[in-house]
Amino acid sequence: MNPSLELRPGIYNHWEKLRARGFKKLACAVVLGAPPCITSPQCKKSRRLDELDVAGALVGTPINVVKARRRPPHTC
Repeated sequence: MNPSLELRPGIYNHWEKLRARGFKKLACAVVLGAPPCITSPQCKKSRRLDELDVAGALVGTPINVVKARRRPPHTC
């Protein structure tokens, strides 16, 4: 993932907020087998719109989500 400002300012803003609080790593979740509508919110849209609301509107039904399981950080 590239959180650069040029590509997607949304993730970059989250990363900057965490850095300001002293965090050096940004937690993430990996989703396998998501419906195609989940990738559609990657298009440019207003920051006031929720990405899952946009995806749900495209398919005509709310998108089910679950809380991610946390694991200890992986070190290389």
